[in-house]
Amino acid sequence: MTEISESPSTKDRLSYREYRAPRDNDQSVEFPPRHRWARLLESNRARLATDASRWQSIRSKARTQMHQDALRYTKSYRDVDERLSQYDADQPIVAAGHQPTIFHPGVWFKNFALNDLAKAQSSLAINVVVDNDVASGASIRVPTIDPGSGRIRRANVFFDIAGGGIPYEETAIVDFELFNSFDQRVGEHLRGLNSDSCVGELWKHARSAYQRCSIVSCVMAQSRHALEGDWGLQTLELPLSVLARGESFAEFASWILSDIERFSQIYNRWTLHYRRLHGIRSNAHPVPLLGERDGWREAPFWIYDSENTQRRGVWIRRQGQEVLLADVPDDSSILMRLSGQDDLLSSGLVERLGLASGRGGMTRLSGGETPRLKFRPRALVTTMYLRWVLSDLFLHGIGGGKYDQLGDQIANEFFNASAPEYAVLSATVALNAAGDDAPEDELRSLHRRLRDVRYQPERFADRIDLPKESVRRKLELIADSHLSDRADWYREIDQANLKLSRSLEELRSKTLERITEVKRKMADQRNLVSREHPFCIFSRDRLQSSFESMLVN
Repeated sequence: MTEISESPSTKDRLSYREYRAPRDNDQSVEFPPRHRWARLLESNRARLATDASRWQSIRSKARTQMHQDALRYTKSYRDVDERLSQYDADQPIVAAGHQPTIFHPGVWFKNFALNDLAKAQSSLAINVVVDNDVASGASIRVPTIDPGSGRIRRANVFFDIAGGGIPYEETAIVDFELFNSFDQRVGEHLRGLNSDSCVGELWKHARSAYQRCSIVSCVMAQSRHALEGDWGLQTLELPLSVLARGESFAEFASWILSDIERFSQIYNRWTLHYRRLHGIRSNAHPVPLLGERDGWREAPFWIYDSENTQRRGVWIRRQGQEVLLADVPDDSSILMRLSGQDDLLSSGLVERLGLASGRGGMTRLSGGETPRLKFRPRALVTTMYLRWVLSDLFLHGIGGGKYDQLGDQIANEFFNASAPEYAVLSATVALNAAGDDAPEDELRSLHRRLRDVRYQPERFADRIDLPKESVRRKLELIADSHLSDRADWYREIDQANLKLSRSLEELRSKTLERITEVKRKMADQRNLVSREHPFCIFSRDRLQSSFESMLVN
């Protein structure tokens, strides 16, 4: 059983900021506002410059290596502006990251904002492809007109038969014919809705990426980044799986592993605090607790290999002068024995995991070969490394910004320093703008009419021939409303309403039919204006004009 001490009462007063996507079309949400990002970037650089020499050393090595690797990686599939080929220690680095998926335009907007920020601040812009996350499937959902009913549905369009469940970097495309016809099938589904989508542009690059590397993360990220190059964006990209092979990452990971008992206590305490403040009962959200069993401590990393591609936990135990590492808390499952000394622990990880420094790591990447054993950070540690080591300002989406508030509490206490701040942004871009006919207003009016048919039928006497005696009696009862505290008054009112409403059955039936039609119309409209549509079903003009307008405002 893991023992977790309670947070001090002062920490219970901590509040977490809520981030919400904008509701209106072509609107973005930014925190802080973009006009303050330059100041935030300089503030972070000043803050990071005050850190101890250990931080400065790891940052210097890590950033230089990241630039070299990202430059070589990006050049392998698209042109790179000469400005991105040079990097020195004084140049700011701005970064973002996301899974290698065909995400919605609100997520893609981050990459355009990253490019815009880098140009304005003469910074190096790097987007990290988070390819150690578990792949969710091999399809996108697109709106389509049902040929039978004319209704707008959402259909799954598959680019492969793979079902996900393992990390993106381990997921290979299996069915090339299905993959190759993806853009054509997306276009068929969009017929009558949008004939000018950019899926063809994207998939031209996807086919080229497939010839270099048939791994899903490689194909999806490279094709999207190549498309960004066509549209004028000048950023570098690098998969997290490459970053995690470097000596600097091993050094950062060893910092946590060498003090795993204290780290896990801090991690679990703040996670429970977050759950308590948000009323979360799930053991999986926002992150699972780190376990402890028979002297073994769970660490915030994943491990897997080419033979067993399922992500497993990393468990650590000290035994004398050694640190034991296993994928289950059991002495029979030990994967490696490392020296317990900090400097030797880091070099031991490099040696045992087959990690690389210098050009060797990229050489293996370009040749399609990777170390057999994969050692990767979990979500909160990923952004710790990206923000504390590799960048001066990180751009988060709504989800990342929400949960990294928890990561900051953990890191601040563990490293005994203040985390560099980050920016949060997202946007809403609809495939079709909502109409002006306001079906919600009509639906409310129809429901009021339906209620009046039952409880105030006399209101329709000027339009429909109602029994005159029943109308007269209902009006008399209303005039005698001072008697409404009597049960027989209520009974007679109800009887009058029933008699009158029987004469309105046709109106009631037509109202119900119209309610059904309006609800269908609203459902169709929701399918069209949803912000969750993948960016590839939008036209280039639509996306570029939307992004440009939001960057100007």
